[in-house]
Amino acid sequence: MPENLSSQLEEYLPQQILKLVKDAGEKASELGQEIYLVGGVVRDLFLERPNFDLDLAVEGDAIKLAQKMARDSQAKLTVHARFGTAKLSYTDFSLDLATARRETYSQPGPCQPSSQAISPMTSAAEISQSMPWPCAWHLNASEN
Repeated sequence: MPENLSSQLEEYLPQQILKLVKDAGEKASELGQEIYLVGGVVRDLFLERPNFDLDLAVEGDAIKLAQKMARDSQAKLTVHARFGTAKLSYTDFSLDLATARRETYSQPGPCQPSSQAISPMTSAAEISQSMPWPCAWHLNASEN
C-alpha cells in the first residue's frame, strides 16, 4: 500500500470537503497539533464507496481546533467537553473531531461518569496501537 495517498484522496473527496480537510490540517499545524483522518471514510476510500461522514483524531485539543475552524466557517459547532469531542455540521456533511484518548471503565454497561477514566494519547504510535488495522491518514499541512 502506498504511504502517501494524497492524490487518491484528492480524487475521492468533493472539492468543498477536500478544502475543509486541508484547512483542518493547516489550522492543526498552527496550533502545534497533529490530526488524522480516521474511520469509515478511510475504509471506503479504498473500497471506492462514497462516504463523506468525516472523522478526525487530534493529537492535542480537538475542541480548540474545532472552535478555530468554526470561527472561519458557516458550520454549526457542537461540543462534548466531557469526551474531548466536537462536531462541525455543514449543509451536506459533518466533521467529527475527537481528542485522541484511551478510555477505561471499571464496569461494563452504559457510560457512567464515576466508572470512566479518560487519558489523552500523545503519539501516533499510541493511536495506531489502539486500532485493529491501519485506518488513519495523517493530514497536517507540512506532511502532504
